[in-house]
Amino acid sequence: MSETKVIGITAVVSAGLATLLLAGMLGFLLSYHLIPYHHNYSFTVYSDDYHSIDATFQTGEQWVVSYSSSYSIAAYLLDEYCYQDYLYYGHVSNYIASRSGSSGSFEYTVSSGGQYHVVFYSSYYAASVSVTTTEYHFS
Repeated sequence: MSETKVIGITAVVSAGLATLLLAGMLGFLLSYHLIPYHHNYSFTVYSDDYHSIDATFQTGEQWVVSYSSSYSIAAYLLDEYCYQDYLYYGHVSNYIASRSGSSGSFEYTVSSGGQYHVVFYSSYYAASVSVTTTEYHFS
């Protein structure tokens, strides 16, 4: 067999194996998809007080949190490190994202798996808060 034929056969076999590998990887990725889980919460955040909602996620999962309140409040998205800092100091000083007002939302794709929290704070008035969360977990 000439050298050209051997190289040609090797290239065809390599391309075929690469195609099979890609098809297998695509099938694996498509077999795992994000399933939504919805939760509704209602609570009161008293004057100069906090309330939190917690969830656990894997890397790549998503969390959507929407809230409305009877008064303007602050809402903070925290990972576990920020949350432990909040517990230690008694107020939020580090956070991933924040919102303020009588309504707002967070949409977050988890970059590192673990515990995540949304902490609500009311400074002057007791606020009635309604929260809807959607957690997207791998199936």
